[in-house]
Amino acid sequence: REWTAEEQTFWAVAVRVLRKKLAAEGISIPHISKELKTESLQPETLQALYPQEQPLRLSASALNEYFRHQYAYFLKYVLRLQEEWTIHPDARSHGIFLHRIFEKVLQDDSSADFDRRLARAMEETSRETEFESIYSESGQTRFARQLLLDTARATGRVLAHSNGIETIGEETLFGGSAHTSYPLSDGRLLQLRGKVDRIDQLRDRGALGVVDYKSSLTQFHYDKFFNGLNSQLPTYLSAIQDLKEYQEEQGIFGAMYLEMGDPVVDLKKTKTVEDAINQTMKSQQYKGLFMADQAPYLGEAYDKNKAMMLSKEELDLLLLYNAYLYKTAAEGILKGQFAINPYSENGRNIAPFVEQFKSITGFEADRHLGQARFLTKLDQKGIRGEKVKAAWIEKMKEVLNK
Repeated sequence: REWTAEEQTFWAVAVRVLRKKLAAEGISIPHISKELKTESLQPETLQALYPQEQPLRLSASALNEYFRHQYAYFLKYVLRLQEEWTIHPDARSHGIFLHRIFEKVLQDDSSADFDRRLARAMEETSRETEFESIYSESGQTRFARQLLLDTARATGRVLAHSNGIETIGEETLFGGSAHTSYPLSDGRLLQLRGKVDRIDQLRDRGALGVVDYKSSLTQFHYDKFFNGLNSQLPTYLSAIQDLKEYQEEQGIFGAMYLEMGDPVVDLKKTKTVEDAINQTMKSQQYKGLFMADQAPYLGEAYDKNKAMMLSKEELDLLLLYNAYLYKTAAEGILKGQFAINPYSENGRNIAPFVEQFKSITGFEADRHLGQARFLTKLDQKGIRGEKVKAAWIEKMKEVLNK
């Protein structure tokens, strides 16, 4: 509307010239569809992938990927496409390095104090061939190792204050037993599979808990769990009941995350040294789901937020809903249908970390947002803490009753 007559004429002619040029070169501009479709896998392909006589196995991370974006699950777990590897240390190698240090510390049953055991574990791990080769390559990798050792010292403060807690297992595999197996509608079995970083036990009470190490702040959220995006801790709570050390009369005390990080304190929000210490301690806590009847026996290292405390009835409901999520995903997978449907949290765009497949799927939020999976939300205005948990618990009951 703002072009002059000369500008309009120029572009009208330019378009004709370009079209002729493209036609002469055999170049065509593809039509961008407003709808992205995928084809279902053929029966013979499904039989090869998931034989009828064998159980279907799913992990918590696979379930999470399926509900984040079905086509992303197809790329990762059906086609098994791999991300490019690098010879330089990255988040994966950093995590393995820290895991190894903590594994050595907890396995060291010598009479030395904790700081000495931690120092010995850091030194031994740094000398292991796998880590020495990648963390001695350059000044940059040596600096990364120093940061990781600082992180290990900071996280070690949490491990040192584990009064009344005994670690009875590390890197423990689970799956395929009664509490992690579900029958599907076609008669086959769905089996949950995975590995927990650590199994703890309350010395005086015998209750079990699982710990998962994280390199960044990770918390359980009821709304994400309801939408299939946060099933790791409920899956661990099911897995505990299949462990040989589990005794029903002694029960479970929780499933939790421990952030492996060197805490940063915002000094603008602190007035005294005590405030800074309190902020540090709050950031270095086990965060997750805990049984209300076992919470009084847990120390200050556990974030005993009332909204994260579960009664026996609430735990049972969470586990039932978790099984429902797994079975829903399994039914879709066995049909061989994988939609291009990245989830949208706000209804306006898709989550940033699911955009990595745009070049493969062609998904553009401005054209294809209608295909996105919109998360279920509740009107939480004025609702806080335990009331949020109660609201989502009721929502889960509604789904399960249907």
